[in-house]
Amino acid sequence: MEAYNLYLKGRYQHLMWDGQGIANAVKLYEQCVTIDPSFALPYFGLAFSMPCTDPGEIIKAYCSRQKRISAKALIWTINPI
Repeated sequence: MEAYNLYLKGRYQHLMWDGQGIANAVKLYEQCVTIDPSFALPYFGLAFSMPCTDPGEIIKAYCSRQKRISAKALIWTINPI
């Protein structure tokens, strides 16, 4: 329940579509994943919001991280426990 509430807060921040809202959303989504690694929605949120974060981030590392997060979201969506 705690992870779901954090996800909702992250989604609210994400839908503000400003730099601070996206940054807050990423932090909240990461907390969700820490609390409940099998909860798929925060992985989707991370994969969806990360392209909107720090444009100075190294592209290669960023794409690798996004690919891993997207794969986890897909795995948990297709094969939930």
